Amino acid sequence: MTNKFRKLIALLQSFGEYGAEYLNKKLFNKSLPVKPLHDDLYLVSFPKSGTTWLNFLMANIHLRMSGSSQLVTFYNINDFIPDIEYVRNLKANILTFPGYRVIKSHSEFNPFYNKVIYLIRDPRDIMVSYYYFLKNLGAFKEGLSQLIHSPRYGIRAWCRHVQGWVEKTPASTSIDFLRYEDMKTEPGQVLTRIYNLLGHMIPEEVMAQAIQSSSFENMKKLETEYNYGGDFRFPGFEFVRKGKSGTYKEEISKEDLDFITATAGPWLSRFGYSPSQE
Repeated sequence: MTNKFRKLIALLQSFGEYGAEYLNKKLFNKSLPVKPLHDDLYLVSFPKSGTTWLNFLMANIHLRMSGSSQLVTFYNINDFIPDIEYVRNLKANILTFPGYRVIKSHSEFNPFYNKVIYLIRDPRDIMVSYYYFLKNLGAFKEGLSQLIHSPRYGIRAWCRHVQGWVEKTPASTSIDFLRYEDMKTEPGQVLTRIYNLLGHMIPEEVMAQAIQSSSFENMKKLETEYNYGGDFRFPGFEFVRKGKSGTYKEEISKEDLDFITATAGPWLSRFGYSPSQE
């Protein structure tokens, strides 16, 4: 932090609550729309927790409930549930349902998010999925063990992300925590829970269509079409890789699993993940 920046922070803090609010907005504006709305709903997770799948499920429901026959693809998903990391200048919601914007975010705790659905996934599976994702992008050159120990990408980053949303979220913020593994097992139940919380009833046939349209097989097919068969846009890159739970047992060494348990054990237990490696 430069001396100039420190002086700016000190000046803003001298204005009391107004300066603090302005400073907070400056610090968090990268994970906020250019024009935030009070009823924006944020789908938040650590990267590779399954939020893209949740986006597809919800976008398909919103299209059906809006009376549209349009299909959700990797090309147009941001038109319906934009990713705040890539699009900050958001349009007004183009669908009649649910009547407010739904936004994807990987932000650490942001005090300006008023409504949050937070998706949790076993961090051991996340480490494996995130490693292949970053490796295929060319963004991480080292091995899986190095990623697990990385302060930026690894298990400590995951703990910081989860802890921030659990411990810093004020009572005035509407937040609900959902598990990816439950969504894999019973997607209909998890989606029903989400929309019940939001005050919406989704017809069974709409739910079934959304689940079918967002199946793993269909998303793999959609990704292949988006990548022009893997020969043009992102050769060799797979965003939708396996989507399974427990594959970390085949990929992560005992030493690294011990490190993850020592670092994230309390959070594993809190969200129902056994710290045991069996």
